[in-house]
Amino acid sequence: MRIVANSILVGLAVAFIGCNNNREVTVLKIDPKPVEQPKQAPQQVPPGVQPQAQPPAKTPQVREQKPGLVQTIRGRVARTERVNELRNIGQFFSLYANDVMNPNQRSAEGFKAYYKQARAIAEAIDTQQYVVNVKARQSGESVVAYEDVLEDGGYMAVWGDGRVERVAATQLQEKLR
Repeated sequence: MRIVANSILVGLAVAFIGCNNNREVTVLKIDPKPVEQPKQAPQQVPPGVQPQAQPPAKTPQVREQKPGLVQTIRGRVARTERVNELRNIGQFFSLYANDVMNPNQRSAEGFKAYYKQARAIAEAIDTQQYVVNVKARQSGESVVAYEDVLEDGGYMAVWGDGRVERVAATQLQEKLR
């Protein structure tokens, strides 16, 4: 029984890791600054003896460290949660846009009534984790909302037609004009 349970857990871990095997994530870890010793009074050197040179102070070193299994799985779970939240924001926006057809009459306060029951999404929008474009149109050419964190050269965004995908920073700026 224990072997079967371990096999299932290993299989799940391999499935999470194997889904996106071609992307390599690198985490930079900076060693803390060494603690400096208090300065001591210079010692008297007897005549004819060479003073010893002080060793140079250590500087912080940057090491590359690949994330472990747990960090990789947590990162994938967090990414999935963000995609689901953006998809839900797109659905709330679709309901709001159907009630308020004219984009010029839409407001952030009006949209808030549609997502306030979803507490996690409401908190994320209020803390500006997600930026919402209430003037967006319900088409594939219009960005409804995007996350405020640049990751892998782009932003996760939900479009007016409901799809969620990564958008390059330059393309996002063009679509928001």
